[in-house]
Amino acid sequence: MRISLRSINNKIDTFLEKSIRIKSPKLRTAIIVGLYVGACILLFGILPFVLGAYLVLLIAEKIEHKGLKYGFETAIILLTLVIGVPWAAAVYSPGDTRKPEVLGEQTAQPTAETSKTNTEVKEESKMEIISFETENQDDPTLAKGRTKVKQEGQDGEKQLKYKVTYVDGKETSRELISETVTKEPVKKIILAGTWVATPSPVINQPQPTDNSDDGCDPNYSGVCVPIASDVDCAGGSGNGPAYVRGPITVIGRDIYDLDRDGDGIGCEK
Repeated sequence: MRISLRSINNKIDTFLEKSIRIKSPKLRTAIIVGLYVGACILLFGILPFVLGAYLVLLIAEKIEHKGLKYGFETAIILLTLVIGVPWAAAVYSPGDTRKPEVLGEQTAQPTAETSKTNTEVKEESKMEIISFETENQDDPTLAKGRTKVKQEGQDGEKQLKYKVTYVDGKETSRELISETVTKEPVKKIILAGTWVATPSPVINQPQPTDNSDDGCDPNYSGVCVPIASDVDCAGGSGNGPAYVRGPITVIGRDIYDLDRDGDGIGCEK
């Protein structure tokens, strides 16, 4: 199928007349010429701008529209200017010094503005925790081996101020210029017991003898400890069934656990 310039022109003209309802032949011709001008600019670029305009003139002479040769040559040139100049302004920026034919193929060289660094110095502050200390103190009223917290510890706070330098938005240095304690820490105090019970002196402590015949347990002396399933100190919290009032000297095995503190003397209180 052969497609001629004449047939393309006729189809565009019919479309403008019937679909868009442009009745004026001159106006339709001007629009057709403008389309050709735009096509030439896209094909040949802005550099052969004038060549494209004259090529359109040559094509326009072949189109059979009345009045084309008698007034539309000027319209063609004007349309070329109207379409081509804005297009050139959009493609080539005013500050672009590169050649048009290599536009987009070279990497832009850095200018004085792009290579200039932006340095900024700021003062920043932040809060920091001061951990409390722990102190141990001896307490003679507390039994040895036992501890007691006298005072709970509390963390303190301090404010730190820095001079910070940024280059192009990136931190390059940080200098501490001041440090202020806003809340003093409170130390934790722990009491450690040092009291040790002093055993009562035992003079002429008798040796264990077999007192089982008289109903007394031979592991104890000073007071008769009865032989029973369990013996507790009188006045204590034990539940018997037998009781004895001390003090009692342990001379053997403390089978009834009467000497709770291990000093050799049972039922001291």
